[in-house]
Amino acid sequence: MGYGANINNKVLFGFTFNMPIVNYTEFREYYESDGPENGVPYFNNLNYHSFVNSTGFGINGKFGVTMKPTEHLNFSFAAHTPSRYFMTDNYDSSVTYDYTDQNNDGPIYSDSPYGSFQYAMVTPWSLMGGVGIIAGEQGFIGASIKWTDYGAMHYDYSIYQNGYYFEQEEYEVNQDIREQYASAFDINIGGEIVLGGGFRLRGGTSLAQSPYAGDNNFDPSYHAGTGYRTDAFYFDFGYKWANQLEGYQPYETVNAESPLVQIDNNKHTFIATAGFKF
Repeated sequence: MGYGANINNKVLFGFTFNMPIVNYTEFREYYESDGPENGVPYFNNLNYHSFVNSTGFGINGKFGVTMKPTEHLNFSFAAHTPSRYFMTDNYDSSVTYDYTDQNNDGPIYSDSPYGSFQYAMVTPWSLMGGVGIIAGEQGFIGASIKWTDYGAMHYDYSIYQNGYYFEQEEYEVNQDIREQYASAFDINIGGEIVLGGGFRLRGGTSLAQSPYAGDNNFDPSYHAGTGYRTDAFYFDFGYKWANQLEGYQPYETVNAESPLVQIDNNKHTFIATAGFKF
C-alpha cells in the first residue's frame, strides 16, 4: 500500500507499507579429496550435503521525498525502515567421510534428522540521498549514496512457542553479528545522453562497500544501456557487470580448523523493457 503527492512540481513525496514474501531454497554440495601424493595421512575424501528451505513474510515501510529548487536540479532523500520477517526454516544435512587406517578401510556415512525452526529476523535501517541534473532535452546525470548499518541486524528466537528456551543461542548469534558487521555505503553515479532520432545512451558505475567490520573494500559494478523512444512506444536494453569476492564455511568442526571456501563472483545481467503509451 502506498501514497504519493506532488506539490506544485516542487516537492514530491510518497510512502509505502510493504509485506514481502520469502520462499528461498538452497542446496549445497561440498567435496574435498586427498591429492595424488597422499598429502594428508589416512584421509581419502569427504562429501558434505546440506539443504535449507526458508519461508515466511515480513513487514516494512519506505518513505521518500524529491525537491526541485529549479527545473533542472533535483535533490532526493529516502528512508527504509527495518524489515521484520517471520520465518520458518526446514533443513537437513549428511556427510560421507572416507579414510583408511588399521581399523577402517572404506567410507562412513551420517545424516542429521530433518529439522524445523521458527524465528524472527530484523534487517537494518537504510538511508539514501541523491542529486540529479537535467540538461534540458539532451540528457541527465545523477548520483546517489545509501548508508546501511548491517551491525544492527538481529534475530528473535522467542516467537511462536519457543519462549526463552533459545535465549543463550539468540544472544550468541546477535553478538556475532555486532562484532563481525558494520555500517556500509553504496555509491552510484550514472547518466543518459540523447543521441537524436529518439535514441538514448546510458552508462554508470556502482561501488558497494563490504559490510564486514574492518573491511573497507568496495565491490564495483558497471552499467550500460541504450534505448529508443517515440510518442507511442519505447524500448530499452541494459547490461550490468558486477564482481564480488565472498566466502563461507561449508561445515564446522569442534577440534580441527574449519575450511573456508572463497568465491569470486562475476555476475552478468541483461535487462530488456518495452512499453506502449496511450
